[in-house]
Amino acid sequence: MFGSRKTAEFARAQSALAAQQVALIEAQNRQLDIFSKFLETLADLTTKRAASLMAIRSNKVRVAKKQAARAGAARDGCGLCSDPFRKDVTVEMISQHRTHETASVPEPSLNGFSKGET
Repeated sequence: MFGSRKTAEFARAQSALAAQQVALIEAQNRQLDIFSKFLETLADLTTKRAASLMAIRSNKVRVAKKQAARAGAARDGCGLCSDPFRKDVTVEMISQHRTHETASVPEPSLNGFSKGET
């Protein structure tokens, strides 16, 4: 009788320990899931921020090139460059404007160089 009582207590203690270990492992799994979701969100935000900064930088370069082209054309006396909303426009003015506008902005190519460069 004394031996069976100790065996029963030992079995209960063993099952309680096993249940605690299972609960601990489940809690650790939940913590890992939460942390992995946090890292995914952080990576997504970092990627979006980097893309935003690259877009801002690209836009600044594009605007600077456009302003430089317009300034050069305005010096040449192009009426459309100095006032793009001008009402007294002729076909000659448009063709002249298109020639210097396309000449000032290099076309990109697949290898990363503009046409005429190697």
